[in-house]
Amino acid sequence: RQLLEKVVLNDDEESYLSKNNEINVGVLNSLAPTAFYNEQGVFDGIDRDILNLISKRTGLNFTYQGFDSWDELYKSMLAGKVDMLTSITATANRREKLLFTKAYWKTPWVILHPQHLGRLTTLAGFNGKSLAIVKGFYVSDFLRENYPQITLKFVNDRQEGLMAIQQRKAIGLVETISSASQLLKQESLVSLAISVVDGMPRDKSHIGVQKNTPVL
Repeated sequence: RQLLEKVVLNDDEESYLSKNNEINVGVLNSLAPTAFYNEQGVFDGIDRDILNLISKRTGLNFTYQGFDSWDELYKSMLAGKVDMLTSITATANRREKLLFTKAYWKTPWVILHPQHLGRLTTLAGFNGKSLAIVKGFYVSDFLRENYPQITLKFVNDRQEGLMAIQQRKAIGLVETISSASQLLKQESLVSLAISVVDGMPRDKSHIGVQKNTPVL
């Protein structure tokens, strides 16, 4: 039970902790249920729960810096403006720039689309159509490489992606199933459905840290 409550740190980790007790975490302002600011203006969600556990078991203290878009958050991380970020997939390209923990959260990618399309079971069903996807999402590289007949419309966030569907600029929105399910709870989205399609990779969330702080 003691090991569940407190992590045993080595000398290097204890030394780092004594000098760097407060860690600045870059987070997204609105990505419920994973990461978001609640009505009280407090950072909340699955990622906050995980970081609370880490804080409790290691003694690290986290401060949070919110960003409106993933692209903005990732660029700030690369510029060294934040110490770490959550919910990032460790692609080969990103491993050249950052260090990563093991994956702590796995979830399928899905397509959110109008109900009248029915249940689409393959990505090939979207050939010749446009899909909205948040700028900076690594899965866009997968789609371009494996499904070049799908046109990708890049948006800053999922709300802009939903607007693209409403304005018929895209037939669907690429999102994780947790995020898409949260969006469906909104009353205005009753005409939309989720398709879990074959061929899409599973998203694996890691915590990313700066390369100059491997001890973290």
